[in-house]
Amino acid sequence: MKNLNEVTITDIDVNSSGIIISFHSSEQIEAWLENKNKHEPDILYLNVDKMHQNIVIEGQTLRNFMERSPGHTFQLSLCTVSSRIRYQIKNSIPDNCFNGILICAEEDMIFF
Repeated sequence: MKNLNEVTITDIDVNSSGIIISFHSSEQIEAWLENKNKHEPDILYLNVDKMHQNIVIEGQTLRNFMERSPGHTFQLSLCTVSSRIRYQIKNSIPDNCFNGILICAEEDMIFF
């Protein structure tokens, strides 16, 4: 990692009950999904398992959230207690799908 405020996403595991995003970080983080629509903003706060360094997204919660804003794209965002932080994606993480919701991992963002 280049500095203390960066996180590396190492894996995205999709199973029948939801999504687990694994990461490496030297600091405790918080995570959420947000859209970039300034006219209809929406945010879903996510569970972060600090001990195992996983972000856990329950399937039914994600489906309900995505159904409230059909056609919108959401970005995974992270922060520490004091500021927003950047994250990097490990190159080998392929795009995935959970119940019709496409999960795209780019170099420095994850989109739903």
